Amino acid sequence: MKLLRRSKIPSERRHVTPAGRTNQYAYYARRSAEPANLGRQVFREALNARTAKRAAHYSAQRFGLLLVILAVAVALISIMNLSTDPKVIPADDRSGAFLHPVSLYEQAAQKLFQNSIWNQNKLTVDTANISAQLRHEFPELSLVTITLPLVGHRPIIYIAQAEPALLLQTNDGRAYIVDNTGRLIGTANTNAAVSLHLLNVRDTSNTSTSLGQLAVASDTVQFIQAVQYQIAQKGLGVSTYVLPAGTSELDMYLDGQHYFVKFNLADDSALQQVGTFLAVKHNLEEQGITPASYIDVRVAGRAYYK
Repeated sequence: MKLLRRSKIPSERRHVTPAGRTNQYAYYARRSAEPANLGRQVFREALNARTAKRAAHYSAQRFGLLLVILAVAVALISIMNLSTDPKVIPADDRSGAFLHPVSLYEQAAQKLFQNSIWNQNKLTVDTANISAQLRHEFPELSLVTITLPLVGHRPIIYIAQAEPALLLQTNDGRAYIVDNTGRLIGTANTNAAVSLHLLNVRDTSNTSTSLGQLAVASDTVQFIQAVQYQIAQKGLGVSTYVLPAGTSELDMYLDGQHYFVKFNLADDSALQQVGTFLAVKHNLEEQGITPASYIDVRVAGRAYYK
């Protein structure tokens, strides 16, 4: 039997794992891992920068929006403010015919706006109350309308005056201006009858009167106006009308005549009574007769003179 001798494997070909081999592998592993970690770090830094940029941009947007909201709020507050210096404008462009100058109405309105802080804002101003107080203070005003500006701050007040009709003189020597409804709308002297072209009426009753109240029935005012119109159409002048106390009588005194004419206020036929008077006057003048005291046309279809 032939025995074979195992040949020795050269040492350089033996598979030996030196201790330093492991370190060599670890070295290469670290080299391969460091670039990967560096890439992740760069990505994180870029992501953080982008996030910070977005956060800064969002914060800037929120700050800008806050400024816009604040500016809008300030503008709205400014727009809502009302001036305490209102402007009064005659609604019918008759400022020269008002019993008081327009500046007096403006001063009174200014005090009303200044009396309450609520009246200095468009949202809380009480225009109805201000209008009512102005009409109470100035009974001659038939209309008081307050307009608030949309953008501006100065309120505008439109006013209209009741139509003055009579100058009513009372027994106590006072004179009042009466409108078409018979309501006292102001005080005046006898010169107002000329400047305002008012009919002069003397009331002999002792009825107490005050501004804003009814002093003469509206039917009486209309009756007097109807008589005055017909008399004026004939070229006759009237010095005064008199309302006797306790009766439904109206006495008319003609210019240049010593007698007066008695009308019946209870009968609404003012035109008929005036026609009767004119006919009687014409007949008496043709006969050369002048009444010494009066001509009475209070009874329909009849006339008396004295």
